[in-house]
Amino acid sequence: MFPESGSRPGAQDRSATGWFGLPSTGPRPRPMDRREREGPFWKRHFWPPSLLGGVALALVLAVVVGFVGAFIYTRSEIVPAEKVTTVTTTTTEAPSEAGPQAAATTVPELTADGVAKKVGQSVWSVNTLDEVGRPVDGSAFVAGSSGGQTFLLTSLALVRAATRIPAPVVTVRNGGTQLDATLWTWHEERDLALLAIPRTVPSLLWATGAGAARAGQKVYAATGSGGGVTPGLIVGASAAAIEHNVFVDGNRPGGPLLNARGEVLGVLSRDYDPAGTATDRSFFAVPVAAACEKVLACGVTTTTRPRGSTTTTRRPGSPTTTP
Repeated sequence: MFPESGSRPGAQDRSATGWFGLPSTGPRPRPMDRREREGPFWKRHFWPPSLLGGVALALVLAVVVGFVGAFIYTRSEIVPAEKVTTVTTTTTEAPSEAGPQAAATTVPELTADGVAKKVGQSVWSVNTLDEVGRPVDGSAFVAGSSGGQTFLLTSLALVRAATRIPAPVVTVRNGGTQLDATLWTWHEERDLALLAIPRTVPSLLWATGAGAARAGQKVYAATGSGGGVTPGLIVGASAAAIEHNVFVDGNRPGGPLLNARGEVLGVLSRDYDPAGTATDRSFFAVPVAAACEKVLACGVTTTTRPRGSTTTTRRPGSPTTTP
C-alpha cells in the first residue's frame, strides 16, 4: 500500500498526538497564521522601528503641532513690532451749511503767557555732549505716547553724537523731572530726531487748516524747562521749510515753533537751511509734517466733531531707521 501523495513514509500525524508522541485528548490549539504571528496591519507597517512607521508617526506629530500652533496664534493678541504713538491735531473749518445762522467755529488766539502755560508740560530741555565731548543744550517736545513711553521730537544736530557707539547720555528735563532719553531714530536731511522716555506725557497739537504756517503769521518759539516763549513772525512758508525771524540760540534748537493757538508748526533748528539762504536775522524751522516722512509712520483718520470742527488723529508708528 503506497502512501498518500505528499506524505512521507513513517511520518506521524503530529496534530493527532500530544507531547512525547502520546495520543492527544481534548481540544487542540489552532495553528496561527502569518498575520496573527506578526500582529495587526497597523503594527506591521506603521509602528516603529520600521522606516515607514517612523515617517508616518513624524507626519502625524507635525500635523498635530501645526494645528495647535495655529490655534494658539489665532487666539493670541498680535502686538506690532513697531511702537505706536498718537498725535492729535485739530483743525477748525467753517460749517458746510450755508445761510445766515451758519457761524464759524474758531479757536481763540492766546497771549504769550497763555501759549507758554498751554505747552509747558510738553516742552522739555535736552542736555547731552557733542562729538568732541562738549556740553550742548536744546529743547524737545512731545509728539505722542504709547505703552508707557513718550516720544519727543528734537533737532538731530543737538543729539548727533548719540548716533554713534559709544553714545553720550541724553538727559531731558521738565520742571523737577529729569530722565535719561533714548535716541529712537532720526532723519538726516530734515535735521529731525526722535527721543523716547519711560513716562506718559500729554502731546502737543499739530497745526493744520486755518492754523497752518503762512507768511506774516505771528508765531512763538518755545524753550524747554520753563524757558517760556519768544514771539516772532513767519517770513515765508512751504512744504520744505518755514522761514521765521526768531533767533535760534541757547536752548531753542529742537523746540517747537507754535502758532498763536499753541499748536505746533515746525521744529526749531539752527542748522536746517534747505535753500542755503539763512541769515543772522532769518532762520528755518522744519515743518512738523516732515516728521511723517521718516521719523514717524503717520496714519490719518478723521472724526467729525460738533458743527464745523474736525479732528485729525495722526498715529506715528515704528521708525523706519534705527540707531
